[in-house]
Amino acid sequence: MVMDNPIIGVGYGNFEGQYGSYQAKYFANNPHNSQVAEMADIVRYPYNIFLQILCEQGVIGLTLFLLLLLLIIHLAVNSVKHKNKFKLFLSLATFSSIISICVCGQTSYPFDIIPVYIIFFISLSIFIGINVNNSSIVILKAKATTVAISSMIILGCYFLVLSNQKFSAYKRWRYLSFNSMDSYAISNIYPILQGDIDFLHFYSKALLKDGEYLKGIAIMENSKKLLAYPELHLTLAQLYDGAGQYKNAESSFKTACNMVPNRFHSKYLKAKFYYHNKQFIKAAETAKQILNMKVKIPSKTIDKIKADTEILLLQSQKQL
Repeated sequence: MVMDNPIIGVGYGNFEGQYGSYQAKYFANNPHNSQVAEMADIVRYPYNIFLQILCEQGVIGLTLFLLLLLLIIHLAVNSVKHKNKFKLFLSLATFSSIISICVCGQTSYPFDIIPVYIIFFISLSIFIGINVNNSSIVILKAKATTVAISSMIILGCYFLVLSNQKFSAYKRWRYLSFNSMDSYAISNIYPILQGDIDFLHFYSKALLKDGEYLKGIAIMENSKKLLAYPELHLTLAQLYDGAGQYKNAESSFKTACNMVPNRFHSKYLKAKFYYHNKQFIKAAETAKQILNMKVKIPSKTIDKIKADTEILLLQSQKQL
């Protein structure tokens, strides 16, 4: 991911959406790496804030963040000169907060947790305010301050209206999820919630159910960056299949299977796709793969998939 986007990265918040595609490409190119495939799963975070910044904001973003940390450390060293004990205490407390979050970020994802994110920037603001000499700060004139405050009020009102729209849309989605899967009713809230991965999956399933294949394909294709999970690619594959675009359907089935190779459900749907489209050799090969897969967690669902796969394999072999 870094090699493909070294300078500016893939964009803030896009790690989750991009990583699945890269994992699918890896397993497509390394199909025999069974030990790694058995351990694979959906990856939402890199569990390292520096690696995440490098992926999402590139070398530029990471360099700026490291420079900020160096400045903070430099100011912290000089803060011991504070004669005011309260300022010294507050400086050390906020510095400790910043460093603790960064240390935690080596094995976790603090910048994806909003309360921690807020604490980081509040601590940073207090720390800088205490330790930077007031004479070196550019004080805004009255007009500039008025413009800044006015802009903040306008932006605040805008985000308040936007939040209210989203809240109403989520309420509507919740109602529809319990009472209806009508794609027409869902389409009214799509413009507001189109950036939500779970809503995208819900809407695409409704379009699949209603036979709106081309519309579903168009919506999914426009949201490529959100297709982070195998389930979304499976739905896209079924939409392609329904629209008669069999090569695209096969490609999406393969992507879903390669994203998390140890998933039985993905491979089973791909085997069924091959069988229904009379590609019996591929159906038999996929069925054999399923039957040879190790079961990580036994369940009735996997038992049923294996039983159905045995039947599908026999039926495919009869057709050869």
